[in-house]
Amino acid sequence: MGTYNIHAGHCPHGQGAGGAVGYLKESVEDRAVKNLLIANLKSQGNTVYDCTDDTNCTARQNLQRIVAKCNAHSVEKDVSIHLNAGGGTGVEVWIVNPAMESAAAKICAEVAASLGIKNRGVKYSNNLYVLNHTKAPALLIECCFVDSQTDYNKWNVRKCADAITNALTGHKMSGTTATWVKDNIGWWYRYTDGSYPKAQWVELDTWYYFNAKGYALADEWLYYKNKWYYLKKDCRMAVGWQQIDGYWYYLGSDGVMLDGWQQIKGKWYYLDQEGEERPHGAMVTGEMKDGNHTYYLQDNGAMAKGWIKRKGSWYYYNEDNNCQPIGSMMRNHWQGGYYLKDDGRMASGEVLEIGGEKCEFDADGKVKK
Repeated sequence: MGTYNIHAGHCPHGQGAGGAVGYLKESVEDRAVKNLLIANLKSQGNTVYDCTDDTNCTARQNLQRIVAKCNAHSVEKDVSIHLNAGGGTGVEVWIVNPAMESAAAKICAEVAASLGIKNRGVKYSNNLYVLNHTKAPALLIECCFVDSQTDYNKWNVRKCADAITNALTGHKMSGTTATWVKDNIGWWYRYTDGSYPKAQWVELDTWYYFNAKGYALADEWLYYKNKWYYLKKDCRMAVGWQQIDGYWYYLGSDGVMLDGWQQIKGKWYYLDQEGEERPHGAMVTGEMKDGNHTYYLQDNGAMAKGWIKRKGSWYYYNEDNNCQPIGSMMRNHWQGGYYLKDDGRMASGEVLEIGGEKCEFDADGKVKK
């Protein structure tokens, strides 16, 4: 197995000596390639050191810090990842040590073939700081041009990282262990043949959804074939009750978000269908009208049944589903010797005319004789 120093060039994007910017941002993409390249090499049993410098500093300081990190390790090769700029197109590799020409040529060929871009070949320079100051022989890879529309259209971080891996080690990524890989964009899943799922659901330990670029969705809603799903922060498909942005939702065992009336573990809940007062699918609490009937959803969302005291008054919500829907508020109705008025409140401490007769109610709601 080999030993490598790997680093992405420049400071992080938006800080200090950031890289070139065009259709692509060098300091973003080179770090993405670096992360995957390190993961690839380690998966093959190689020893790898990440010598990237992520401090906010000048270009000179950035180069010095990278070299210092590289020279702290005894390795076979130093590999510097960059993206080019200046109106060209394609991949090229810069070296100063002729012993690196064969490796540089292989990298050019692999990346060009994998991405479908121009092979600009191996270049020599005595003016690149890293190439001249690392103890181990170094390669500086310009993966593509950030300002080339052609290169941008064909750019693929994974293909680039896999191509560099293949060139450095001579071992194709096929045959490696299937595994999750994380880069600066997100998580993706690499199969044993080096391929990865994209724009599809995949069942692993549970269900995951991978977008068109192959990244697993995380902490976001997915609208798929006219149904809503939620992928949690760990990328797993959500099921059951989930609190999201302050609202409660219920997703079935198939991950589909439910709405409307739902009976869950023997209790009824209402999950918003309109999306006006609250998001579509959000659990409703408090008083709610549905058609000609009024219901009360408790703080935990469960539909109230029977006698309920709220705001200082008693209400009765149908329990037996006989004269009107179960859970609906009873109005203008006698319930076990108590009277529910037109607004649903139990009569108390007042005199009412009901059915042509006057009825006087005491403070507890009982009719005075």
